[in-house]
Amino acid sequence: MKKNKLECRIRYVEDWRGNGEHYLFENKWTNETEWGLDAAFKLLDYGEEKGVVMSYQVLIKIRNMKKLGIEFYFC
Repeated sequence: MKKNKLECRIRYVEDWRGNGEHYLFENKWTNETEWGLDAAFKLLDYGEEKGVVMSYQVLIKIRNMKKLGIEFYFC
């Protein structure tokens, strides 16, 4: 019997719920078909000089998923 594993997709959304650009972290078990929202991180806009960047929280979340062995991908 194949062991179920948690997987995560990280999805860019241009205007999530009317709140601007976000990266959504969505999870599901390998035996499921539906994705569930785990976290939403707003992109930070620092103007023309510095541009739009993702928050440090996004990097910490990815680092923690790697430590836990959770497979993830960007889509």
